[in-house]
Amino acid sequence: MRRPSLVLALAAVAASGCAASTDRPPDLHLTAAAAPGTPIDAPAASTWSEWSPSPPAAAPMAPASPAPLRVGGPWISHITLLGGGRWLDKDEWEPLEEQLTFGLELDESRADDGNGYEAGVLYAEDEDNLKSTTYEGYAGYRYTFGEATEAWHPFLSVGLSAVYGELELPSPGSNPADDDIIFGAYARAGLLWDVSERLRLGLDYRHLFAQDYEFEVAGQDIERTGENDQVLLSLGFEF
Repeated sequence: MRRPSLVLALAAVAASGCAASTDRPPDLHLTAAAAPGTPIDAPAASTWSEWSPSPPAAAPMAPASPAPLRVGGPWISHITLLGGGRWLDKDEWEPLEEQLTFGLELDESRADDGNGYEAGVLYAEDEDNLKSTTYEGYAGYRYTFGEATEAWHPFLSVGLSAVYGELELPSPGSNPADDDIIFGAYARAGLLWDVSERLRLGLDYRHLFAQDYEFEVAGQDIERTGENDQVLLSLGFEF
């Protein structure tokens, strides 16, 4: 009877050992791959590597540069062609009271405050039973309104003029012509438009306060006012 009891005891011990082994979780290890020829005790390189994305490198910021000045730098300079009409007192100058007028002008103004100057020459004439011809030189102060970067520029100017005038008969005779030089002051107002960086169009009105002309034509003394009103179109080129 002892043999069956011994067999049962051994079976119970074996069963408990199997149960204990099944309850224990297996050990997990990260398998490392060793390069061929690497010593056994040398650390193996892992087949796994950690990767983290890098933020893109920021582009370097360019230093802010001031806005470039206009063509003429701190001064805005123009050479301008002028063309239009001049109106004299009708009672004294008829039929020569409306005269075609042409001119050439230089003007400069500061880009930061609009202060500047103008200087130019004008030519005017008309012809009927008499012929009137005038040459005028003028110079004055000009103030230009608005920022230099704007397209429209109203302006005001005042200055002095010297006018050479000639009055003559169309037909030959004794003393058919005479001339005189007078002086005066003017006031002017206009509007300018920058069509492009270098091209400028304009329209202006001017009144000249001047002395009277004194002519002697064909033995006759003729006195005429030098005052006139003038309207001109302008085409300016910046340099």
